[in-house]
Amino acid sequence: MSDTSQGPGWWQAPNGKWYSPQTPPLHPQHGFPLPPESPGLGYWQAPDGMWFPSDTPPYNPPEPGSSDAPGAAHEGSTSAAASVAVGDHPPPLSMPPAPVKEWYRRTWVVVVALILFFPVGLVLVWLSRWKMPTKIVVTSGVAVLFVLSLATSGSPSKNTNSARTATSSTKVTTQPPTTTTTTEPPTATAPPATAPPTTEPPATAPPSTSPPATGIQVGPGPQAQYTVQWQPAPGSCHYTFVGTDPLPDANCTPGAINPQVTQGNIGSTICLSGYTTTIRPSESVTEPEKVASAAAYSYSGSLHTAEYDHLISLELGGDPNDPANLWVEPNDNPNATSSNNSKDTLENKLHSLVCSGQITLVAAQQAIVVNWIDAYQKYDT
Repeated sequence: MSDTSQGPGWWQAPNGKWYSPQTPPLHPQHGFPLPPESPGLGYWQAPDGMWFPSDTPPYNPPEPGSSDAPGAAHEGSTSAAASVAVGDHPPPLSMPPAPVKEWYRRTWVVVVALILFFPVGLVLVWLSRWKMPTKIVVTSGVAVLFVLSLATSGSPSKNTNSARTATSSTKVTTQPPTTTTTTEPPTATAPPATAPPTTEPPATAPPSTSPPATGIQVGPGPQAQYTVQWQPAPGSCHYTFVGTDPLPDANCTPGAINPQVTQGNIGSTICLSGYTTTIRPSESVTEPEKVASAAAYSYSGSLHTAEYDHLISLELGGDPNDPANLWVEPNDNPNATSSNNSKDTLENKLHSLVCSGQITLVAAQQAIVVNWIDAYQKYDT
């Protein structure tokens, strides 16, 4: 490189510098990386590092003494326009249009990809011509948003598990739906087949005491806390009607006595005012039992007028919550508006006779279990 021509073959670049014939201009080829500070494809670089458009070839002045030598006049031209001095620059050329960017490096493409599918967007960020600080800031921001989204999406799952744990620790007793229809007509008595319970299993196992000869069983007696007891399988029990008066199924409801009540202590138990209220189970226990018992007897009438009855009443020493002593008793009065029925009258009468010493406790219990309708005719007339 020189400020002046050194002889034939030397060429002059547009910046006025002279180069030897052995120093050709650098023409970058398409598909190869461009040197730093290249304006883009379509430019060439002179040995001094200057870049020029590809349509601006190096200026090669004619050899001295030729008709095209610097300072020689050209016919038909002015002296100013005809002479080209050593070191003169060629006329300025217009810059060609900037090359078109690849579509995936366009800013709007990168932004849309970041919004719709950020992994692809991040790749395009690093392929774009954005400055390095911008690429780092964008990548960091996307990473922070991704971590926050993971943390947010994990919270509901934890709450759901906690709620599930809390729910599973709470004991819930479901009750079968109540059905209201007309009173079922009498049906024939048939031995039922036992089946699994329809309600929650009892906390206290059924008594193992063998029933007396009369069929009456011995129940577990009063409990500090009652639980819902097993009932016979749906449809396995059958009523026997005498007119409008119902009798229970002896196989499902044979009766059960309270082992804590004997003939010798009736004065401090059943004959003591208010005794039965101290041993009666709550409705939270008897209501689900009543529904299950109605299903066992296929009862489809009103549960409002039907009584969940102790076959041997509590005032006659009946067990408070043994399934063998409880049944859904249809009301013998077709026009009844409550659960009061004729058997309640008999129970009060027998209680009075026992406590007055006119009949024994066992006699009263057997009379009401064998056939409470016959006992009503005998004792309440």
